[in-house]
Amino acid sequence: MEPPPNDAANDPKAAPLPGAPEGLQAMLDGLPDAFFMMDRAFRFTFVNRITEQLLGVPRERLIGQVAWDLFPASAGGISEREYRRAMDEHVPVAFEEYHEPLGIHVEVRAFPDADGIAVFVRDVTAERRTLQRLHLLDMCAQNLSDVVMITDADLDRPGPTIIYINAAAEEITGYRMDELIGRSPRMLQGPDTDPAALHALRKGLDAGERVRADLLNYRKDGSQFWVEMTISPVTDSSGRRSHFVAVQRDITERKQNESTRRELEAQLRQAQKMESIGTLAGGIAHDFNNILSAVLANVEFARADLPPDSPALAPLGQIRHASVRARALVQQILAFGRRQVQQLVDLPLAPIIEGAVNLLRSTLPASVRLDMRLTRARLAVTADPNQLEQVVLNICTNAWHALDGRPGVIEVGLDEAPPRSSNLEGQAAEPPGAWAHLWIRDTGCGMDEATRARVFEPFFTTKPVGQGTGLGLPVAHGIVAAHGGSMAVESAPGRGTTFHVYLPSHLGAEAEGEPDLLASDAPVHGHGQRVLYIDDDEVVVLMAEQLLLRQGFHPTCVSRPRDGVAAVAKDPSGFDVVVTDFNMPEMSGADVTRAVKRIRPDMPVIITSGYLTDEQHALVRQLGAIGPMSKQNSFEELGAWIVRATMAHA
Repeated sequence: MEPPPNDAANDPKAAPLPGAPEGLQAMLDGLPDAFFMMDRAFRFTFVNRITEQLLGVPRERLIGQVAWDLFPASAGGISEREYRRAMDEHVPVAFEEYHEPLGIHVEVRAFPDADGIAVFVRDVTAERRTLQRLHLLDMCAQNLSDVVMITDADLDRPGPTIIYINAAAEEITGYRMDELIGRSPRMLQGPDTDPAALHALRKGLDAGERVRADLLNYRKDGSQFWVEMTISPVTDSSGRRSHFVAVQRDITERKQNESTRRELEAQLRQAQKMESIGTLAGGIAHDFNNILSAVLANVEFARADLPPDSPALAPLGQIRHASVRARALVQQILAFGRRQVQQLVDLPLAPIIEGAVNLLRSTLPASVRLDMRLTRARLAVTADPNQLEQVVLNICTNAWHALDGRPGVIEVGLDEAPPRSSNLEGQAAEPPGAWAHLWIRDTGCGMDEATRARVFEPFFTTKPVGQGTGLGLPVAHGIVAAHGGSMAVESAPGRGTTFHVYLPSHLGAEAEGEPDLLASDAPVHGHGQRVLYIDDDEVVVLMAEQLLLRQGFHPTCVSRPRDGVAAVAKDPSGFDVVVTDFNMPEMSGADVTRAVKRIRPDMPVIITSGYLTDEQHALVRQLGAIGPMSKQNSFEELGAWIVRATMAHA
């Protein structure tokens, strides 16, 4: 291709392609891309309108000019090398480059022929910038710890299709990217995914709203995980919804922590409820025991004054029996509230269970079979034997009631096993050390989940009004927890119930414990010992005075603590022993003890209480007093306490 004459370079009308059909120039000027032709010396022989605009040079200046002379910065660059390769090898070429003189990115396609080369050039600066931004966005998304998911906008079956997912999805879901792309997010849902949450999501997305929800999903291996999901609709230039963008954060640990927190809050509420009821029980026990003491004392007075054949002995016996039952009920309330001082000794567990079962066996109807399966291993516990016996009796009684009058079996077993991790009420799961496992199984009606969840709740009962107090199982639970153990329950409607009791144990221990001074054969009648008896309840004072007189003591009974202290101060050697109630409004038993000890340090002081706490027990020992003695003990036992106290200080 020969270069045009020099005068043609100055004539814009001399630029049409040689031999080009009429109208070709107009068509090439209408192209959206730059188009130009160069001869083999790289001189422009044709340019279209877009080329002029792109280069910023009019065509009359371009025609006949060598490209590298016009744009020296391009000499030796990508474009020159590629153009030469195209003409030398006679092959079309395509490449991209940054045109530094113009500050733009261009996409070039060149087609050689025998005379030169025809070139199409497209300005792709905007596209390159967009691709750079998209690449940056992709890098950011791929480095996020949250899942970023883009789907199409199809909400109908089979649902939206995933068209983009970041790397976090692989880690969280266990699926590879190629297993997720092209599939619906619904593949992550399962049987426990909340339908209400899915419905709310669909409703919000249908309305074109941004929606948020916590959703339970499933990994590839079938395990569950929770995500906090925010889904936003994406609209195109026409305002039509085209895609959805979802950001999902794995909140499985947070959900587990929330569940743990709710369980701990429920346990705290239960503990506060038990503490409140225990405090209330203590106050009630204090006053109620005084009433029961008066009733029982008067019954004993009446029985002692009547001849053996008196018809009044029978009703008096019924009164005494009812009073003893009332006292036992108070004992259960105190045990539930953990207001009793435990008399802990090391002892084998099996004999306690056998004794309780044998006691219960005589009360069960013939239609109920009571079986025992006790291990031969010598499992010993540090416990209060009376309280553990109460645990066995309470649970077995509950099992009996679950049979509802029908024939059935109650099985009591004992072996060595640690607490299991599910459904425990008390200690943490599977703690170290040896554990005794007591279980009581029945073939009764069983419990549903709602009942099972409340089985240790105080005063909760499924029995009709008047047939249950709702304290048996809570009392057992309180005793077991106070011994450092735990309880679990397994039950289902129509399939019976099994209660599991776990207690810290040690193998092969012999029964130990301090000898009980009051259990010996010491005399229970006095010999004129001078007793100062102090109690703020005037009825109790009257009963104590009469009973102590009958037992051979010389009592001085007062209802005001200050009067008692004043009597000791007036005549320090006029009394052999002081007996004082612990809970009194004017002065407590501790205050009385301190005052008496200041007057006469060697004076024996016995403290009584309607309810006992560990703190009271420790305080009594600290003060050097004797006791505390429960007011639920009889006055005959008080006589024994007085005799022991005076003998020890003789």
